[in-house]
Amino acid sequence: MLSLKDFLIYPASVTVEDGVFCLRVKTTSPNVGINAEGATLEEAAAEAKDVILSMTMVCISDKEPAPAAAGFAGGDLALQMTPDFALKCMLQNAMLERGISAAELARLLGSESTEQARELLNFEHATALDRLYPAFAAVGRPLQVSC
Repeated sequence: MLSLKDFLIYPASVTVEDGVFCLRVKTTSPNVGINAEGATLEEAAAEAKDVILSMTMVCISDKEPAPAAAGFAGGDLALQMTPDFALKCMLQNAMLERGISAAELARLLGSESTEQARELLNFEHATALDRLYPAFAAVGRPLQVSC
């Protein structure tokens, strides 16, 4: 079962070396190493979030699952991603599991335009939740929200 929390908050261990903050982001993917550094903790965290986004886009383009967050340990920094990012990771992974392309998603959504599906999946384009619900249903993973 895919969960929003798996892609919403990533843990990162923090070390300081020669006055530079070094972050190692923890994911469940053994093939994805995400490291960032900065002069301040805030700079290192912002860089880490950019690297998470970049690595996720590389994984998706390589037909690999988006890397999910691993478990937290004491002292880990929480890197908060956007709900839009997390939902798109979930959708991309569901599509990958089922072998559904962007063109097939467009067809399942009743559209002749693959561009609309690509826009829906684009991490750099905000997508309204009401547009994501039908996409999850179309790939056989109806989106469920609970508190």
